[in-house]
Amino acid sequence: QISERDVLPDEAAAQQIFQSLKGMGFRICLVQRTDALSSAATSRHLSLNHSRDLSRNLTQGLTRDLPRNVSLDSPLNLPLDYLKLALEYIHNIEYESKRRLRLKKQIAALNRQGIRVIAAQLDDILLLPILWKAGVDFAQGNCLWAPDQKINTGIPHHQVICLN
Repeated sequence: QISERDVLPDEAAAQQIFQSLKGMGFRICLVQRTDALSSAATSRHLSLNHSRDLSRNLTQGLTRDLPRNVSLDSPLNLPLDYLKLALEYIHNIEYESKRRLRLKKQIAALNRQGIRVIAAQLDDILLLPILWKAGVDFAQGNCLWAPDQKINTGIPHHQVICLN
């Protein structure tokens, strides 16, 4: 899983690295970033001009503050297996039928390219049927089970039952 901000500075280097990773059996997931999430001052970002710089940053998991310029309409030309949607694509989608239809068409185009789509940070279970109808393949978030202090695995604990 890698953020598009890491890829944008040198897409050609990312292409080579991703092909190598896929050759080793890895699957690649591109995480889209919304403008709100990547709005830190662009003057602070370091330009990545060499593939070795990109390789180092990919392997170290570093991100750069770059403006978001990738959309579902024109995904990067990379060998992706998954695309994790930016929050802007699913935020308030339950209220806007035109956006749902557009998202469905865009997801269908991604699926035709062999890219599966992930919707993340879902807190509302009522969004699941809407997103599945739009073609989202996977959902992540707290909509099914919110985090708790105690880990509950669902595995039965030792219990004593008396039949008196």
